[in-house]
Amino acid sequence: MPDAIRRWFEPRRLVVVVAALLVLAVVTQDAARGACESLEFYRRREPGQFATVDRFDGDRLDDAAWTRCYWWDDDGCTNLGNDELQWYLPDQVQVADGMVRLVADDRPHTTDDGTRWSHRSGMITTGPAVHDGEPRLAFTYGEVEVRARVPSGSGLWPAIWMLPATEESRPEIDLMEVLGDSTDILRMHVHYVDGDGERQSLGQDVDVDDLSEDFHTYGVIWAPDRLEFLLDGRTVWEVTEPDAIPDEPMYLLINLAVGGEWAGPPGPDTTFPASFDVEDVVIRPRCGS
Repeated sequence: MPDAIRRWFEPRRLVVVVAALLVLAVVTQDAARGACESLEFYRRREPGQFATVDRFDGDRLDDAAWTRCYWWDDDGCTNLGNDELQWYLPDQVQVADGMVRLVADDRPHTTDDGTRWSHRSGMITTGPAVHDGEPRLAFTYGEVEVRARVPSGSGLWPAIWMLPATEESRPEIDLMEVLGDSTDILRMHVHYVDGDGERQSLGQDVDVDDLSEDFHTYGVIWAPDRLEFLLDGRTVWEVTEPDAIPDEPMYLLINLAVGGEWAGPPGPDTTFPASFDVEDVVIRPRCGS
């Protein structure tokens, strides 16, 4: 989202949601070493393995590959910095028909501290499950592809993005953000700290056909000298500003937010439950440009 609006904020300890079996195609280190000798690659699995995270299948999420909250987890989570309305919960992540559905609805939820949230929703991430924990999957340089179908309706805010394994708010790569009241606009952003220590942002909006009508593949090629954003295999934006190119391990997040300063509140055109449907996630760690 635009930097004037996005505020990364650790609310309190929050947690985790469940669903979708992820098939992990693992290539041994020996086979990958020639192409990825210098790759910084961290993974909660066998040491010295490289992986391609691929197609969802089955009826539950692979907990070794995914967690279902931000790392400040406590029976669910949200991002207070964006004034969002949802509380992420395990039951809102549903796996069926070869996809994972992140389901938002307007059932209220009250947390243990007495806070009442007007909506529930789902998210998945390869990040850490707890503060100072290791991410499920983080890497420096590579390619990410997510095939997904977004929902439509005011106040809905599906996003595919990346954050650093350091738990800092920068750098941030937003592969895709779509506002439910304008599903014919693909929005992409990069948030970073420049050489003078100042927080900076770059963004691009692209007019497209209605993204809620079908599945589309959202991708980024992340190399030391560029970020190349793709829609259905076609480059739609490229960033070459040196300070804007991350050079540290990052992990992936996929979520469906409700409300917030940018998306605005749900309106009469919004039907609940609404779902952000994800068919495939492919991560190809790599080295070089």
